[in-house]
Amino acid sequence: MLLAAGPLALAETPADAPPALGSSKWDRSFGFVARSRPIGAIFTSEFGRGFLLWGSPKDESRWRYGYVRPAVQLESIAVNTRVAVEVEIFPVSFFGFAFRNEYGLRLIEPTTIACGSVQCTGGLWRSSAEARWGLEAAGIFWVGSATVTAASALSEAPRFYEDRSVLVGEGPADRLVTFRNIAGYRFNESWLAGVFHEWNGMKRAGTHADLTLGILRRSLGRWALTAGAGHYRSDVTPRGLSAVMMLQWTGEKGLGLF
Repeated sequence: MLLAAGPLALAETPADAPPALGSSKWDRSFGFVARSRPIGAIFTSEFGRGFLLWGSPKDESRWRYGYVRPAVQLESIAVNTRVAVEVEIFPVSFFGFAFRNEYGLRLIEPTTIACGSVQCTGGLWRSSAEARWGLEAAGIFWVGSATVTAASALSEAPRFYEDRSVLVGEGPADRLVTFRNIAGYRFNESWLAGVFHEWNGMKRAGTHADLTLGILRRSLGRWALTAGAGHYRSDVTPRGLSAVMMLQWTGEKGLGLF
């Protein structure tokens, strides 16, 4: 899914008491994401543990600290399942890196493309390096990421379907570049609105896709509901209007600022 993770999952200000220097803190979340174009849906879950490296979230500025966080992620909709391990390294709370390895297994062909000589089912390995950042002042925020992913099909097919970006890669391996940004305004602890943009491009295959959405997010306790509508463009699937919905439950808020 385009929006199963990343900047659209913007976290609220931590409500729990932050840990002391050198301590650690568990976090967990569950969610569901659905979109209309290209059509798709998936359940998500994530479990992580952050280790404070320096500073303290108790500081009045609330950003003067750094941490490292290993995490495990599981996403599934029965016919499509992904399992990933990730390590986040944030030298400072508002800027850091994430390194991720993921295995995905797809059991049925997508309805949005003509598979033919394209491997649309089976296993796919992904290894990625990502830079992440987030800034907020007087309610105005900007959260973004830039990711490079090595995607490898577990077959010798000349082309393969990469279902995160909804693009076709050149087999047996291709390089996917992704940029995500969301900017907007937080009205209060319960409401925020903004604009989300995601761009994906396969280097060897030369395929591209981008999604632009206006979004509105409502938070209530541990629950958050995000709805968005906008335009989707792609070299692979039909272009047109797209709507997205994401429901998320956060059991424990970790050390992450966003």
